[in-house]
Amino acid sequence: MSLETLARELSERGWTCIIRPDTALLRVTHHTLPMIGESVGIVHGWFENSSRRPLAPCDDVRGAAVELIALLQPFVTAAATLAAEREPR
Repeated sequence: MSLETLARELSERGWTCIIRPDTALLRVTHHTLPMIGESVGIVHGWFENSSRRPLAPCDDVRGAAVELIALLQPFVTAAATLAAEREPR
């Protein structure tokens, strides 16, 4: 599998994905919070995040997507909660 396959999987789940060919990394963000995201690369047959944490073997694209969403979703949820609290009532 490849970064392109992971990008498709995440895009289908509503995430924004940009492959950076100059660095061989996939940048994953959410459209509501584009300043926070994760960069993913492939190291020894595993998808790894920017902290070099193994996410899943490259043949487990869905597993890698689930791990990335688990890492990023709390930030998206917190930002949405803060925005809702700031709205006038």
